[in-house]
Parts: sequence; structure tokens; C-alpha cells
Amino acid sequence: MTAPKGHRVEVLGPGVVLSADTGAMPVRLVNDPSAQAIRQLNPDQTHPYRQKELVKEVQRRLAGKRPFTGYDNLCVRKAHGIDQSKPEFFYQSKFGSPQYSDDYVKWLVGQFERDEEFFRNAIRKVRGW
Repeated sequence: MTAPKGHRVEVLGPGVVLSADTGAMPVRLVNDPSAQAIRQLNPDQTHPYRQKELVKEVQRRLAGKRPFTGYDNLCVRKAHGIDQSKPEFFYQSKFGSPQYSDDYVKWLVGQFERDEEFFRNAIRKVRGW
């Protein structure tokens, strides 16, 4: 087995445990329930936006090119299955409001920049037009 220069390969066994230690190596969220967790992630850090903050941040990044609303977000979530298929974008605690990541903000803005009809198309899809 080889690794690029400056990297190393390690095989971790059963001793790998969840850690709240901020010095532990962060890992990427995956949608695979059989994947072994290395460090427990804090959703308040990984998904810092509630819908109110999400709307403001997307509007700020769109810089007046188009208004973005909570309804736009709801339609995008439903049209693209964000809640079920994108844990890197969406987090729902048992008792709290949905939370969104900065990657989701970037994705929304990027989709709009590629297609200015992106939000309208999501609304059309949800409404069945």
C-alpha cells in the first residue's frame, strides 16, 4: 500500500472510539450507517444556520440578484430531497429547528449562479406545475 508524499496510511482497529476532544481528527459525514465514526461532530458547528440565518446569508451572497425566502428553501429541500439525502447540508435534531451547513449555502448560491431559474424550478416541481 502506498500514499502520496507527506501522507501515511493507517489501519485502525476496534479501539477507535467517539471523541468530543477538539483535538481529535475531524471526519466527513457520510450517509453510510456501517461507516465507523471517528469523532462525534457538533451540529451547532457543522450546521450553524437556522432557516432565518440561512435566508439572510443566501440573500447576502446573492447580492441583490434575486430575493431568497424561506419558501424557496422549503421547495428546494423537497424538490431535491435534501432532508433525506444530504446530511452534509441538513441536520434535524429531535427537539430543535432544522439546521443548515455553510456547504448548503454555497450549493444554493452555486446552483442559482449556474441557472437563474433554479429556485423557480424547485417551486414548480413542488407545486406540480
